[in-house]
Amino acid sequence: MEIKILCSCGSKYKFDVEPVDGRAPTELACPKCSSNWTETANAIIAQSLGTAPLAVAPAPAVPDAHRAAGPVRVALPAKPGIRLSNQQQAPAEPEAPAESGEEAAPGASVPSKKRFRPKIATVDVLKEDGPDWGKFWLGVGGALIGAVIGALLYYFLFIAGIRSKLVALAVAAAAGGCARLIGRKGSNELGLLTAIFSLLAILAAQYFAARVWFFEEDERFAKEYFEEMVVESKEVVAAIPNGTDDEIRAYLVKWQSDDDDVIDPATITPEEIQSYREEYLTTYQRLAKQELTFEQWRKEFLDDEPDPGDEETSEEDERTFKFYFVLLVLSKFNLACLAGAAGLAYKMTDI
Repeated sequence: MEIKILCSCGSKYKFDVEPVDGRAPTELACPKCSSNWTETANAIIAQSLGTAPLAVAPAPAVPDAHRAAGPVRVALPAKPGIRLSNQQQAPAEPEAPAESGEEAAPGASVPSKKRFRPKIATVDVLKEDGPDWGKFWLGVGGALIGAVIGALLYYFLFIAGIRSKLVALAVAAAAGGCARLIGRKGSNELGLLTAIFSLLAILAAQYFAARVWFFEEDERFAKEYFEEMVVESKEVVAAIPNGTDDEIRAYLVKWQSDDDDVIDPATITPEEIQSYREEYLTTYQRLAKQELTFEQWRKEFLDDEPDPGDEETSEEDERTFKFYFVLLVLSKFNLACLAGAAGLAYKMTDI
């Protein structure tokens, strides 16, 4: 039976022993500090055998007639030893002769003066396995790859219309799964790094997704304005089918007049007609014929060089977005999702 003992001096040992009546066959002691291990070994043997340690029965009473004759010598069985690696069996000592004036009982042998105690010369020291740094760094790389994959998944699901913060758990699962798949061994350190990578990936995905959501209002406004321009272009082209000066003059008079004030056609100068033809009519014709797409129209008419006022508006929008994003991150539900994701990533890689 193999016994492992952690001594009070901090040393760890293991050795084989053959129990006798559910107990250690002899006294045991630490080779380093000489602490007595006998009771500890008896408890371990009893636990392994599923029995309670046996108590030593008291010696039987000796009749008075025998007491007068002197002490009785009882033959003791040979003490079994302990099987240890590199153990050297101590040589048996010769039996001492009976003292003068004392007679040994018939069939009894004289016990040895010195009690046999096996030497525990070489005991195998238990060594704990050290960290496998190769697998650890593979796990770190896997966690980083999984976190990036999870962040991309979060972002594209948001763009597709799936805007649930519970997707953060999927990011953590991707990071933890890749860490275990590539590293093949978990640890507390790897679990902590995986949790950190997961949180950073989730926050990055939320930042860019929120940025798209915040600024998509301008995009929606531009598309609505473009659609209105297409409708107006068809009306203009229908009113000015040939693009002659008379058609343009008649359209300008109608466009500038109202119920109370009617514009005189003679007030429309040839320069105004030519300017309208070059700046507006050509664009209306392209829009009506669908020769100008939204992207082309936006690039030509909306993406011009911004003036200082536009820069101030852009900076204000940026500050507003950052304030909104902080409120989004600090919301109770989002914090709960972040905590759950970090815990999931740690739990998947800490063992």
